[in-house]
Amino acid sequence: MQEDSPKGQDDSRERSPLTPKEQLGGAGRRGLAGRVRALRDHGPGSGSSGAWLRTQRTRAAGAWRGVEPTNRHRIAAIAIVVAVLALVVFVLIPAAPCSFPGGDACPPDDDAIALVPADALAYAHLDVDPESEQFADASGIAGRIPLLSRIAVDSLTGIAGVDVNYGRQVEPWAGGEIALAALPAGLRGERVLMIEADDADDAEKFASELLGPKQSTATVEGTDVSVGRGAAAWAVTDGFLLFGSRAGLEAMLASDAGTLDGAEGTAVIDELPEDRVAYAFVSADGARALFGSRGLAPIDTFVDSGATEGAAASLSADGGGLHLAVRSDLDPDRGSAAPGFFAALPSFTPSLTSEVGPAALGYLGLGDPQEGVGGLLDQARSSSPGLVAAFRRLSDDLGRQAGIDIGDDLLPLLGSEAALTLQPVSAGAGEEVPGVTPDSATPYVSLIAEDVDPEDARQALARFQDPVAKALAKRENGGPASFETIQIAGLQAQSLAVSPAVNLTYATWDDLLVISTDSLGIQQARSLDGGLDESEKFQDVTESFPESVSMIAFLDLTGLLDLGEQAGLATDPTYTTYAPDLRTLTAAALAVTAGDDRLDTDLNIAVGPRQEPEIDASPLGE
Repeated sequence: MQEDSPKGQDDSRERSPLTPKEQLGGAGRRGLAGRVRALRDHGPGSGSSGAWLRTQRTRAAGAWRGVEPTNRHRIAAIAIVVAVLALVVFVLIPAAPCSFPGGDACPPDDDAIALVPADALAYAHLDVDPESEQFADASGIAGRIPLLSRIAVDSLTGIAGVDVNYGRQVEPWAGGEIALAALPAGLRGERVLMIEADDADDAEKFASELLGPKQSTATVEGTDVSVGRGAAAWAVTDGFLLFGSRAGLEAMLASDAGTLDGAEGTAVIDELPEDRVAYAFVSADGARALFGSRGLAPIDTFVDSGATEGAAASLSADGGGLHLAVRSDLDPDRGSAAPGFFAALPSFTPSLTSEVGPAALGYLGLGDPQEGVGGLLDQARSSSPGLVAAFRRLSDDLGRQAGIDIGDDLLPLLGSEAALTLQPVSAGAGEEVPGVTPDSATPYVSLIAEDVDPEDARQALARFQDPVAKALAKRENGGPASFETIQIAGLQAQSLAVSPAVNLTYATWDDLLVISTDSLGIQQARSLDGGLDESEKFQDVTESFPESVSMIAFLDLTGLLDLGEQAGLATDPTYTTYAPDLRTLTAAALAVTAGDDRLDTDLNIAVGPRQEPEIDASPLGE
């Protein structure tokens, strides 16, 4: 390590943010003074119309002197109150810092980012200030799902490379911030953990004990760095304990490339919700390095590392649950050259939730299926040629058997919006419906399409009946089964008995097409008992979603766990361990909005009171 000038003399690393008081007293006063000067220079009595205005003021003054003194005092008092209110509303509040009542919402304090080099691959920040509202809300949620919270904490400490007990070893001396930076240092990159140190002496003692004996000391940019065995190192600087590899601390302390605060790509951080307990940022280079592996491909679907210029994610909490937001700023040129998954899905405003049952266990909404599937197939030609080949074989087979082309004949039937739903069946419940098979207690799947021409749909689907029946069902005597016409809720529907639990049924009316694995799906869609959009559980987890989305999904977690337990999950010892936590998660909803230069994802998870289900952990019932 080489000796350079003291770090305090490096202007690029110094940060002197104004306190709220200074902001209000400095910038706030300057803004108010500017407004006063503008009124003086350009207000009444200035310019070419000044003489006329002075005449009007003279007349007004005469009229004012004619008012009875007591009334003049009352009017003047009211005018003063109005003037003060106007000053507060229009001048002081807009100039006030975000922590001032009535000012903007504040993100959590983040002083650690000013220590991170501008070329960092990734950065994560956690608010652990016990006085912050977000930390209090997150702690309340964690108390309701303690086992899942412990898994999350253990995963974070593993990523940081430090195995410690936070409550016993760190919390007594730590401040309100913990951060982690991934730097392009060494052969594979290095990680540096940053913990705000309210008590520097105790922080140094903790780090020294963690590294053990035989530590050496070096100096980097005027900062003493202690190095232990295995090249692990620590230092205390600018109110933070830095802990990581020697190469990592060198890269952080000796960097002359500026800081991550305001660096290229970090503007995406400002697009996150202000109320958050934690957030993470990944640069364009970091995204391509991190999500290039096959194992993280599902996560990359929501980032689009091939086109991103910077991506960020945040975690927020309130009394009702957890909220995850992911924002990725995209390069339109890179995106058009290699579009991501969601780029193929057109935006739409969900409306079919009114046709989905209010007790739905799951719901997936898409806009214009023909355009969406076509776009996905275009993408798959280069990324998944085998999938495209299989689709072509299926299309060719249907063409030979029924004279139908999937792209030209089937997909247009699905209209401008489609909803795929999973609906529960309560055995023996409800009134018997003519034409509806008895309840099997097996959930059924329905596809609902809107903006459909009923006559075109009936003709096209009629041509599908023979090949579908031949592929899916056989009579008891071994011969081919066929669709039968049945009456459901005043409609003629077509139904095929595939198995005791599956009756493939479809019907069209108005501008809707419904295809279901149970004839109950037609009855439900015709019901006037309300839809999923009127479900309180659905409303709670989707009310913050944007109006227009590329995809929306909903899961009733409580109902799905009920089904799983009925199917035998309740006898699994591993499940019984986590069952109280899992049953506290009541619902989840996901919305993705894709554009040429943005990819936004919002995930909401509703967390209810802690549940203690009566479950026999022993498969033998002992």
